[in-house]
Amino acid sequence: MWENPPTSDTTAIRSFREFWPFYVRQHSRPRTRLLHATGSVAAVIVFGAAFAVNLWLLLAVPVVGYAFAWYAHFFVEHNRPATFGHPFY
Repeated sequence: MWENPPTSDTTAIRSFREFWPFYVRQHSRPRTRLLHATGSVAAVIVFGAAFAVNLWLLLAVPVVGYAFAWYAHFFVEHNRPATFGHPFY
């Protein structure tokens, strides 16, 4: 199902230096990077709006940000988001 499924070598990553080339490969298509940037900008806007309108909007910040990124991974790159296997990098 996945174009580049996680393998044992990706789960053995022990440093950011080892993680970075993997991360770059996971974001190889321009549309993926555009969707990530769009999600990040939208999350910042919702964050600001939360303080102007209603603090309950803070709950939407990660949802908005990750929605764009995960869409890009599942439907553009056809891979799993790196946060699933390496949440701290």
